[in-house]
Amino acid sequence: MGLKIKRIPSPNFSSRQGVEVDLIVIHSISLPTGEFGTGYVVDLFLNRLDPKAHPSFEELQGMRVSSHYFIDRQGEIIEFVPPEYAAWHAGESSFEGRTNCNLFSIGIELEGDISISFTDQQ
Repeated sequence: MGLKIKRIPSPNFSSRQGVEVDLIVIHSISLPTGEFGTGYVVDLFLNRLDPKAHPSFEELQGMRVSSHYFIDRQGEIIEFVPPEYAAWHAGESSFEGRTNCNLFSIGIELEGDISISFTDQQ
């Protein structure tokens, strides 16, 4: 049995410029911080997050980010960017002397917060 993956295309991606993927970057995200199942992460990755929906969202206004995959607290997987493209998840980054980790990595966002354990489903 394969994994069930829901696909919701994000406009926030670019070419890998021929660079081979050899890194997986795992992040945690919740919007607002510590709140789960709000749908705001999806809105952020689709450039439709309302900055007035929560005071902390004002600083996210105009931000263009995405990940390849988002895994919610129930284990649902959403693919925003196919792995053959560079998702915009790592910002200004470097790893082992190479810059722009977006070009050579797969970004996975787990719905969570540093103060709360991830779920078994994730």
